Amino acid sequence: MKRLIVMMALFLLLFTGCKSDIPEPAECVLCDAFPRHAPCLVDLNTGELRELAIYQPHHTKVAELSDEQYGGYMSLVSFGDISGILLGADRVELDAPAKMTGMLDGIFCNECRKLLRDNKCQGYILADLRTPETPAVWRIKDGTSFSVRCYDLEISKSDETDKLKIVMTGTLDIDNLKMGD
Repeated sequence: MKRLIVMMALFLLLFTGCKSDIPEPAECVLCDAFPRHAPCLVDLNTGELRELAIYQPHHTKVAELSDEQYGGYMSLVSFGDISGILLGADRVELDAPAKMTGMLDGIFCNECRKLLRDNKCQGYILADLRTPETPAVWRIKDGTSFSVRCYDLEISKSDETDKLKIVMTGTLDIDNLKMGD
């Protein structure tokens, strides 16, 4: 009889959900983030976020661009295992590891966890956080390409380094903007 009770308890655990319920964080890394105009790199293991801003932000409007854009500068980008260069008002070129693992569930709300799992995201992602309450996410994997606002992104595997090459090119129509050097 005792054995039957143990078997029934195990059966109930297996079929009624033996998954652990991870509590919702006070703030979700994605949907509670500050709005950003450019796509962002997000480290799924730490919750760190880096906007890939190649254009000048507006001085008073959130997630908008300035009417004056300045190019002709370069800066280095270092974000965890991802690094490269940013060429102002032009593009970002990054190298990322080909294999990425991990995701710290406790820093995302249930809805964002589902979004990340549905997209098979691990390690790092690219995210559109212009309206963070409805984030869009992309895995960093070979063959991924997409456009968001005035940014075209392409990810391909480098034959030389065996790393993934992330290239984000700005497509802003600058005809009506004042450009500085």
